[in-house]
Amino acid sequence: MRIPEDVSVVGVDGIPMAEQLVVSLSTVAQQHEEMAAKAIEFLLTRIESKEVLPPQVASFPTNFMERESVGPVS
Repeated sequence: MRIPEDVSVVGVDGIPMAEQLVVSLSTVAQQHEEMAAKAIEFLLTRIESKEVLPPQVASFPTNFMERESVGPVS
């Protein structure tokens, strides 16, 4: 198989190594520091609460970094 002629490949995480591959990997970059800070905030809220709290949800924007591993839709 040939990338991206036969198949497109997308990674998730946005690590710098994705740019250094033979065919640079398109990736969805995530905001790790913001996610970690929110997780700690949720955890501390649960620890400090005297009540059972409902599950909490947080959303974070992502950034699609298109590189050489994605071809046109056929």
